[in-house]
Amino acid sequence: MAKSLGPILAATVVVPNLNEAIAAYRDLLGHARLAHGRLDEELALAWGQPQLAGSSWCVLGPTSATGGLVRLVEAPGAPRPATFRTLGWVALEILVASADETWTRCLEVPGFEVLQKPSTVGATGSLRALQAVGPGGEGVYLTQVVRASDLFDLPTLDTGRHLIYVVVVGTRDVDVTRHFFESVFGVPRVTDHPLPVKVLNQAYDLPSDSLHRISTVQLAGTSVIEIDEYPPSASSRPPRSSGLTIVTFAGRCPEDESVHSLSKRAEPPYWGAQACTVTGPFGLRIEVVQR
Repeated sequence: MAKSLGPILAATVVVPNLNEAIAAYRDLLGHARLAHGRLDEELALAWGQPQLAGSSWCVLGPTSATGGLVRLVEAPGAPRPATFRTLGWVALEILVASADETWTRCLEVPGFEVLQKPSTVGATGSLRALQAVGPGGEGVYLTQVVRASDLFDLPTLDTGRHLIYVVVVGTRDVDVTRHFFESVFGVPRVTDHPLPVKVLNQAYDLPSDSLHRISTVQLAGTSVIEIDEYPPSASSRPPRSSGLTIVTFAGRCPEDESVHSLSKRAEPPYWGAQACTVTGPFGLRIEVVQR
């Protein structure tokens, strides 16, 4: 089966203060405002977030980018759950030219909090990354591709600099969540192994060598979904809270009872194409834009 999901078009983050969040991403990554407006009722309902209807939003990214964008939605007073302590979409990963230089900037940008300084990632040492918390409590991985990976199809700086190319989901069951993406969208698994994930051990106050089951699936368009199995104490995200709410992918809308068709919208990440929302395991919310 051909992959019918990817690349990542946008990750939507609910934030308590839109202007402060815009400034944070602008100052850290140079993101520009690509579009803005107010969230309509249909979209808020499709996301399972009816209280967001009428909220101000802004889409950010490098000028002329057509994917890998950050969409911020304002919800003043929204409670901020502890990062990496709740299930669902938990983090976005952005490609940077230098993890060390980005770390230096991140320490100085209001709205971001560094959790782990840059370190080598993966057995082959092909990645160097730091982990931070963004203005909505979203996990933000800032990753440098040191050398081409033998396992993954990843973007280069020419095609993906400062764009989201990985999204991370926290789950109670890797097999159930991964099977959803494999069976519904035909994406292949790449890895499945226990790893000592620093930010998870930090979040759950576990010994630094504690292992967590991590799996990945490769999407079309040099994008990846990482699926992390969380400790039993992880909880469902509180309603009306801030954080990474929904992820938008290019792809084909599946024929399934969980699919909700959307009216066409001109702004990114839709650009006038037909789109739908899909509900995955444990209430995971996904948008698919037909391409």
